Amino acid sequence: MNSISKPLVFIARILLAAIFISAAFILHNFWAAPADQAYVQNLMLMKNLRIAGGLFLLTVFGAGELSIDSKKVS
Repeated sequence: MNSISKPLVFIARILLAAIFISAAFILHNFWAAPADQAYVQNLMLMKNLRIAGGLFLLTVFGAGELSIDSKKVS
């Protein structure tokens, strides 16, 4: 079963990714940070963008065999 067929899961993943992207640019503005903090802020920005990208991939391709829904009850 594809994850897109479950609209609440689809919406939740999109909202979480949007939260991570907005938090990345609001909280981790490395361009305005002092020089000694700019590197760490850049790392945190990239971390949030990677998490959002993973959520987008999970939204498009689904969890596959790792999904709890794919387990068959015997």
